[in-house]
Amino acid sequence: MSEAVSAQSSAKAERQNIQNISMQNISEVSPHEPHKNIHKLPRKSSRLAFQGIKNSGRSYNEGWASWYGPGFDGNYTASGEVFDQYDMTAAHPSLPFGTLVQVTNLDNGASVTVRINDRGPFAGGRIIDLSAGAAEALGMIYTGEAYVVLQVLN
Repeated sequence: MSEAVSAQSSAKAERQNIQNISMQNISEVSPHEPHKNIHKLPRKSSRLAFQGIKNSGRSYNEGWASWYGPGFDGNYTASGEVFDQYDMTAAHPSLPFGTLVQVTNLDNGASVTVRINDRGPFAGGRIIDLSAGAAEALGMIYTGEAYVVLQVLN
């Protein structure tokens, strides 16, 4: 078996593993309801502000992150784009759509850059809701949540 075929098989197995996680567990970790009037939402608002600590012109914030994916894949996000659970994207309650955010898992030091394309999280005590792909990169697929620091990059 060639390395390319082996890598594709491995990636497919990982995706299948993510999809096999029960929806009951996902909904307990990160309930996410798309906005019913998605077409009426603004794409970007200057009134939305990121609450964090200013340092060298960049914003920082830390708190609990959760993730979502199975069951929402292919649905529309609050920004109007189609959600792909394997893209490096996230939901944030106030950052403008398109904002790039570096998310670092404080438990293991893993870091990923995500693009804000949705609103959430809707579970109390969480500051960001990550796609399954971003959660996998941060090593939090099986724990469901992680304590993270967010750094706005743009």
